[in-house]
Amino acid sequence: MVDGAKNENVVECPGCIIEKRIQMYSDMEIEEYATKFKSMRFVSIPNFLGPEMLDAIRNECEYITEYHGKNKNLLIKSTGDTPQQMRTVGQHILSRKSTFIPKIYSSGELCNFISRLAGEEVFRAPWAPEEYVLSNLYRNGDTHGWHIVKPYYARICCSPTPQNASFFY
Repeated sequence: MVDGAKNENVVECPGCIIEKRIQMYSDMEIEEYATKFKSMRFVSIPNFLGPEMLDAIRNECEYITEYHGKNKNLLIKSTGDTPQQMRTVGQHILSRKSTFIPKIYSSGELCNFISRLAGEEVFRAPWAPEEYVLSNLYRNGDTHGWHIVKPYYARICCSPTPQNASFFY
């Protein structure tokens, strides 16, 4: 477990928290999100994880990135040398060091919820290194770049840049 998780219930059972959060949405709200997704192929669900869990995840991600992150600064050849500059932590580290990310990714409840929004069954990535990654864009000029990713669906959780972001570089 990583220092910084504020609430023991959040740390002990992130899957339980996700299940409770999903149950908060009415069928009508879920249908509205599904309709938005079908028209835009993207949907934002504000406050989905709730502030307590999001704070715990943010603290964990900052800690893991500080001690295990690797700087990337490369050009992606397949897309005309578009830049990719950021700090990342791969699945092989997150699977050992993260309390939250592997549990959120493997949550059957979340997968079923996303499948409902997508209108079709959503599957896990077939290759472990593609399951989840932590990408940090903290410096001026940091960019994820443009590239084709094989999985059809992605779960993305965004967090504001911490005030003391300079410690990453």
